Amino acid sequence: MGNGNSVLSVIHNLLTAGTHIGHHHRVVLLLINKGDNAQLETIYASLISAAVTLAVCLITNHAQAEKTMSLIEYRLNELTEQVRKHNSVIERVYNLETEAKRHDDELHRVNRRLEVIEDDHK
Repeated sequence: MGNGNSVLSVIHNLLTAGTHIGHHHRVVLLLINKGDNAQLETIYASLISAAVTLAVCLITNHAQAEKTMSLIEYRLNELTEQVRKHNSVIERVYNLETEAKRHDDELHRVNRRLEVIEDDHK
């Protein structure tokens, strides 16, 4: 680490300069100000470790979120295609049923006419 006195003077300046720092930061800075150099190095190491851990977590979470969104988008596209195919089948079945009903009605009319013609010939 660098010169402990210069670090302590920077910390002292932060505490007394009227800069806007939160209560928790002020407590940490006070604790650092009261400690000796070995404690100061331990606190710095802990802060650096925490910062690196936080950065790794943020990067990992961002990457995982991107993968999850890609997977969701892929699955949504696949489901959309399946729904499109299903709707096409439903539409074709409906058209076939309508056509079959029309043929049944026409067959029924033809049978009625045949019955009338048969009755007329008797």
